[in-house]
Amino acid sequence: MIERRKEQRRKSLLGGRISFSRRQSTMDCIVRNVAPHGALVVFPHTSLTPGEFTLHLPHRGESHSAKVVW
Repeated sequence: MIERRKEQRRKSLLGGRISFSRRQSTMDCIVRNVAPHGALVVFPHTSLTPGEFTLHLPHRGESHSAKVVW
C-alpha cells in the first residue's frame, strides 16, 4: 500500500465523540492515530458517518473541525 500521508502520525487509543447537524447529533468514536493535520478515527457504523463534523477529545480537552478525506 502506498503511504499518502505527508507527516508521520503517533499511535493512540483515545475515546472521542463527534457532533454534526448543528450539534444536534453525536456519535462515539475511537482515535487510532494523530498528527498535526489529521487523524484516523474509527466509528462503530461507518455508513452513518457524516462528511464534516466536530471531533471532541475529552481526555485532551480539545475539539477540532474535521472532514472525511479518505
